[in-house]
Amino acid sequence: MSELPCATIRAFGVTLHRVRHEDIEMLRQWRNSEAVSQWMELRQEITPEIQEAWFARLDPAQQYFYVVEYLGQKVGLVNLKNFAAGSAEGGIYIAVESLQDHAIGLRAMLAMYDFGFQTLGLHEITAHILSTNKRAIRVNQAIGAVRDPGQDGVINQKWRILPDAYWAKSKGMRAFWQGDTPA
Repeated sequence: MSELPCATIRAFGVTLHRVRHEDIEMLRQWRNSEAVSQWMELRQEITPEIQEAWFARLDPAQQYFYVVEYLGQKVGLVNLKNFAAGSAEGGIYIAVESLQDHAIGLRAMLAMYDFGFQTLGLHEITAHILSTNKRAIRVNQAIGAVRDPGQDGVINQKWRILPDAYWAKSKGMRAFWQGDTPA
């Protein structure tokens, strides 16, 4: 298999590796776990066949899915997908339960969103977050996300991050973790 574009991103103490076929069973197991699936809108059991079909449909030029590695351990998934007119939808999960309240998810989001805004030239990143997922809401607000109008009472709420707000809100965090880049 040839090397994927932007195969690896290293920043803020995490390494992001572009998803490869050999990762998909691990991702399927993670996604089906209660620790992850409870925060997803779609909670159906993902079979090996469904996972294979998902991977076969990935367009590496339009869907950026990365395995998150921290201290040499694969711990989660971060992505940018659904590109349209300078916008993309971001998503993340940390599958290792003992690390879910750690800043690893935030570090991975910073690495991915820096890539999105700087390298891909995005004008906004959106996210869909369950209204019950207070941790994800806090993290997204910390980096400048605001909830779209009309989302009161909506379970899977739409949030958006614009570059100016992102750079301003994440500046201190980015500076703090800048030197913590894995080799």
